[in-house]
Amino acid sequence: MLRRIPIVILAFVATALLFAGVANAQTFKSGDNTTVSSTETVQSAAYLAGNNVDVAGTINGDLYCAGQTVTISGTVNGDIFCAGQTITFSGTASGSVRLAGQSVNVSGKATNVTIFAQTATLAAGTEIAQDLNGAAETLTIAERALVTRDVTYAASAIDINGYVARNIKVTTEQLTLGSGSTVSGNIAYTSVNGVKTSGGVVMGTITQTVPKEEPKQSYSFGLAGSLIVAFYMFASVLLLLIVLAALFPSAYKESAARVGTSPWTTILLGFVALITMPILLLFVALTIIGLPIALLLGMLWLVVLMLSGSFSSYYIGSLLLKKQKGAVVTMLAGGTLLLVLYIIPIVGFFVAMVSTMLGTGIILREVMKRTPSTK
Repeated sequence: MLRRIPIVILAFVATALLFAGVANAQTFKSGDNTTVSSTETVQSAAYLAGNNVDVAGTINGDLYCAGQTVTISGTVNGDIFCAGQTITFSGTASGSVRLAGQSVNVSGKATNVTIFAQTATLAAGTEIAQDLNGAAETLTIAERALVTRDVTYAASAIDINGYVARNIKVTTEQLTLGSGSTVSGNIAYTSVNGVKTSGGVVMGTITQTVPKEEPKQSYSFGLAGSLIVAFYMFASVLLLLIVLAALFPSAYKESAARVGTSPWTTILLGFVALITMPILLLFVALTIIGLPIALLLGMLWLVVLMLSGSFSSYYIGSLLLKKQKGAVVTMLAGGTLLLVLYIIPIVGFFVAMVSTMLGTGIILREVMKRTPSTK
């Protein structure tokens, strides 16, 4: 009975999510190689997942995708929301393009572009009708790349050689203006270093803000305190994962088995849910009687997000220890690996993002699997 309680509660969240997004999707593809060929036209929103995702045709609706390698060279008459290890966008989008990956290369046309990546590149020929936003380890705007309005970005190193028609506002360790760069507006940057320039044109003003130094403290105390806090957080989270595995071993084992060795469909479901749920909550809250419902759904959604890490940890552990039948040991292995990866700069961000999408997708699949049919 106790095992069914969270399933019944989460069914409300799954129903809301399906109503908000997935129920209206007419095209859902998954597999090792998922494609929309150059001769294919999709007359709806497209939800694609696979190791390799290739969109060369036309999509008359929004595109949601997740894969190891994502290539978009076709036309999307809507918005694009995609995540992957390597993403290449050389097509055309009538709406906004939002990409998250390790390496993201853009050379196409879109209204707005948001990139979260380790390496982000706007190649020659890129045309952004409005703004570029995001964060990365390195951002490169190549010569003959165009941003028609503003660039707002955070990156360790930013190299600009293209054309920005309005203003640039960035936080960076090093800003470089190449000889081919033209900025029609102002540049405001936060950095301890000055701008490196080799002949670029800036029609407005350049303003530097130097970050304030933190008050100095004993290094040994700061390091020791940080290590103690880190160890405490590591141990407490790992203990919580072990307790959950001990209390609900069957739920974790069955959910991991259903994901199998190809988790891309599950990641895509979690990806769509993370995008649609805030929109749904806002829509419900704005109705006359919807505020209490929105608060309830919001609290349930927080529960889903809090539990997502445990489900992704167990699944990772099941891949590491394929012959291990003990739920606690499996959870310990997966949880330890994820927690160690979380600590690594940049890598930790992407691991946490994928882990949340995977865990959320696993929970929602379980809810849909266990919710009785009304037929």
